[in-house]
Amino acid sequence: MTMKVNAKSGLNVRMKPGLSGEFIKLLSNDTIVTVYESKDGWSRIGVGQWVSAKFLILDEKDHSYFQLASDRDINYNDILYEQLKRDEGSRLQCYQCSAGKPTIGIGHNLQANYLPVCTKEIWDANPKQKLDYEKKVVNCWEGLVITEEQQRKLFNYDIEQCEIKLQEEFSWYTSLPDNQRCSLCNMCFNLGLGGLKGFVKMLDFLKAGEYEKAADEALQSKWAKKDVGARAIRVTRQMRTKSEV
Repeated sequence: MTMKVNAKSGLNVRMKPGLSGEFIKLLSNDTIVTVYESKDGWSRIGVGQWVSAKFLILDEKDHSYFQLASDRDINYNDILYEQLKRDEGSRLQCYQCSAGKPTIGIGHNLQANYLPVCTKEIWDANPKQKLDYEKKVVNCWEGLVITEEQQRKLFNYDIEQCEIKLQEEFSWYTSLPDNQRCSLCNMCFNLGLGGLKGFVKMLDFLKAGEYEKAADEALQSKWAKKDVGARAIRVTRQMRTKSEV
């Protein structure tokens, strides 16, 4: 997505995320950049080019994130798929997430939830990993590969479970407009229900239909300021929007 530099004295571009990254150049205020990924409060705007996400604001001309339905004939689940594919990343081979958990597809934690769908077909294509799993070999998931179709099925399962938890915890969740449901589900997918429940004031504002205040509250959190950077800006912008996605 496109973002704009919001730093009057300019914004340093570094070779890697973090203040220890070697300085490359200085971007002037209001420079338009494309953000390809964000992690730990830093955003990548090119190959080997990282900037602090807190000095980026959403380019008002970029409506691609939360107005997908106006441009494509897709449903609510497809919208979430597009958004979380962007926010969580998409990898068809097993990797370790930042928390050290074996992960595949769009943020699917294999250690926590095995292979709830497509089990046989995935094992058939990964006989070594199946044997290692049955023998309880450490790192048995290493090298596991899935297809795009299997990724989507795993995602659909994970979203279904996420929405079940949200509905059970918040009786008002299903009455929210699509934009607010999408943003809340996105946060729950990232934080887990336990982490989401910590946003007490934001949740109260959502329940009351005060979406601007809910978004403002979310942006005051450590999650927004340090953990996810540009993702929080995208999610809260969607949270503010009253029309359906």
